[in-house]
Amino acid sequence: MATSRIERLTNLVICLLYTQRPLDRDYIRANVFGYDPHSDDDAFERMFERDKADLRELGVPIEVAPVSRINSATGYRIALDEYALGEIDLDADEAMAVAVASSLWQSPELSSAAQSAVQKLRAGGMDVTGPGAGVGPAIAPDHGAEGALLAMLEGIDRRRQVTFEHRANPAQPYLDRTLHPWGVVTFRGNAYAVGHDVARNAVRTFKLSRVRGGAVLPAAATVRPPEGFDLHAHVVSTIAERDPVGTARVWVAQGRGDGLRRLASAQSDGVFGGRAGTELIVEVRSVDALAREVTGLGPDAVVFEPPELRRAVIDRLTAVAG
Repeated sequence: MATSRIERLTNLVICLLYTQRPLDRDYIRANVFGYDPHSDDDAFERMFERDKADLRELGVPIEVAPVSRINSATGYRIALDEYALGEIDLDADEAMAVAVASSLWQSPELSSAAQSAVQKLRAGGMDVTGPGAGVGPAIAPDHGAEGALLAMLEGIDRRRQVTFEHRANPAQPYLDRTLHPWGVVTFRGNAYAVGHDVARNAVRTFKLSRVRGGAVLPAAATVRPPEGFDLHAHVVSTIAERDPVGTARVWVAQGRGDGLRRLASAQSDGVFGGRAGTELIVEVRSVDALAREVTGLGPDAVVFEPPELRRAVIDRLTAVAG
């Protein structure tokens, strides 16, 4: 039975983590489940080099050292001190953020991992509690985005094309897309899939919060990224054009918008439509994320500027009204 790449990488981490001495390639090839000890030498070398690069990219510190004093062959192991998670010290707001984040993952695959993480934090003495009375996520979680994320990751792992539905903003309809997926990158708290769009025959970036559903196709993902292509740099440059960083001026009604108030760099009393409230200056790290926060407050929040944030909120309210 074939072993998935993720399972093989997990087995490799376990093997290199719990060894007192560096392990050579022959030992790893023979003992790590997922490598075929009878495969071609060149095939194993390519797979092993790719796996090492993937683990290092994920932040796993792989040490290279001689196997022993009498054996100068190259060996590998993971530095436990560098790999182990340090002491976790969360304040009340950070603990609440963890609880809210874990509540957003609803699919069986992701909710179990989120709840496991929360349980481990509690076992370590952290008070990870949910949001207080009257405080909750601004909008309901988009379950379709989770399916899209899982499909993207599987498509990348298996090098298969992925199909899904995407819309440019909440006021527009979903359109079918087919992608040769290259990677998933997080930036400013959002996840983005990057790859070659079949219909447009070009590189495209899709925010997963605007994607619905997802399925891995039998067709191979044959279009690969150009040599030296930097996924993260591409997303940063693309999003910087679409979603510029700046400040927003937002009014919130009295007693409302605790989340926005915590983000504000300046506050002043203000009246809007005859209602008492507060005018906030908020840093815009993501127009989409801030628009979700404002939209969740309904008539108790109003955007004065910038125009792109106003349009994003109007698009969301229009979609809800429709």
